[in-house]
Order: sequence, then structure tokens, then C-alpha cells
Amino acid sequence: MLRFKDERVGAVTASRTAKFTGFWSLLQNFEYVMTNIILTSYNKLGSTVGVHGCAMCFRKKAFEDIKGIARVPAQDFDSALRLIEKKWKVICEIQAVSITLSPSFLKWVRQRFRWMRGFSFAILNHYKVFFKEPFGLFFTIIYSLMGLFYVAHFFINQGFLKSAISLALVIISFKLPLFLAIGLFTGFFGWALYDRIILLVLYSCLSIPYIVYPCRSKDFLKLPLVFAYSLIYLPLFVLTGLIGVGLAIKDKIQGRKIIKW
Repeated sequence: MLRFKDERVGAVTASRTAKFTGFWSLLQNFEYVMTNIILTSYNKLGSTVGVHGCAMCFRKKAFEDIKGIARVPAQDFDSALRLIEKKWKVICEIQAVSITLSPSFLKWVRQRFRWMRGFSFAILNHYKVFFKEPFGLFFTIIYSLMGLFYVAHFFINQGFLKSAISLALVIISFKLPLFLAIGLFTGFFGWALYDRIILLVLYSCLSIPYIVYPCRSKDFLKLPLVFAYSLIYLPLFVLTGLIGVGLAIKDKIQGRKIIKW
């Protein structure tokens, strides 16, 4: 509530954390931490470009100024962009924490389709906001493209995956000892193998702040999860996001104002 002392502030959102219900919810929480850091960093630039639907508070005058929440997907994101268009500030208070339920994997996929479709639809409708404050959108695009690049480089380039699987089947079939298996992989792939491993480790290091930031000292055993987050969660997140973007572009071309779910 202290944020509303500034008369220019039209809405404040809290940081968001996932209620732990399993391994997948833990990975989701790392994504939420990344989002919290990005949204809060925007406070120094003027306005954050999004609010969390599970924890947002409006100044009544600002809420009336944008005529309430629109009937579109990602209403929270859309509301923030419309407030900024009306010259209101939107702030993220990272010390206020909202705990939200996280969906199971299949529900997560459906949720991300809806979120990214809604986010992209809002961006297409309010794109001028990002000419003023483009940093968060730029970071998200670059971070996502890097994830796709590294995963594709590791698994697709030069038929690495097919060759690695074939060699692994030989090793398993003949029950070769570990030192011999390592020797075979080194002999067949040499520097190409270690080149891919080094690139993936370096890429995973970019996600370390999102693993470490919410952890207490006794929780640092979670640090190896940086690889699961970077190499499994983020690529799936980007893939669902690309499909959502495509759906939003289709909606815009068809002239839709309201998207039903």
C-alpha cells in the first residue's frame, strides 16, 4: 500500500511464488522468480509492463480511467498496458509475496498456450508501450532464442542425437564398463561432444540467479536443478509460447476483439 503514496501509481502487483506440489511446480517457481526480477527491475524505468493476476491492486481512479478489466485473455497484462497508455505508473513490489497454485504438466501446457496467446494479443493491441520501455520484451525474446539455439545445437546439429542413441544402445547391449563407454563416446565424437556439453553448461549458468535468489543457505542443493530448468522447462516454455504467438496473430488477422476459451 505504501507504493500508492505516489499519486502517479495506478496499480501495484506483488511478486509471485508457486506452492510446491511436486517437481514440475518447483521448476515453475524458478520461472516466477525470473518474472519477479524482470517486473521489479522495471520500477527503475518508470512502469513495469505486467501484473500478476493472482496479486494486483488498483487505484480506484485509475481503474475507472481504463473502464475496468477488458474481456480478453491475460486480463492482468492487458490492464497494465492500458494503464501505461493512460500515463499511469504500474509497480511491482517484490517484498509482497503471493503464493499461487501451480498446474500439473498437461494443465501447464494448456495454461501457457492461453497465457502466451493473451500476452501476444495484448502486445499487438498496445505495441506502442514497448517503444517506450522495450527492455523486458527484448530480454525475454533473446533469452528464449538462446534456449532454442543451444538445445538445437546439442541434439540436432550433425545428427548428434541419432548417433549418440545408436552408440548408447551398443553400450547397453554389450554391458560395457563405464570407462570403456566414456572412451567410446570420446573416440566417436571427440571435441564435438564436449563442445556441446560446454555450451549447455554455459547456457544453464544464465539461469542460476533464478535458482539461487529464492533459496536459503540450506536449499542450495537445488542448484543442480538449473540444468532441468534450462534444458527441459525453458525449451517447452518457448515452444508453447511460439504456438501462443501464432494463435494471437491469427486472432488479430481475423479481427477478433474477444477470445473465448
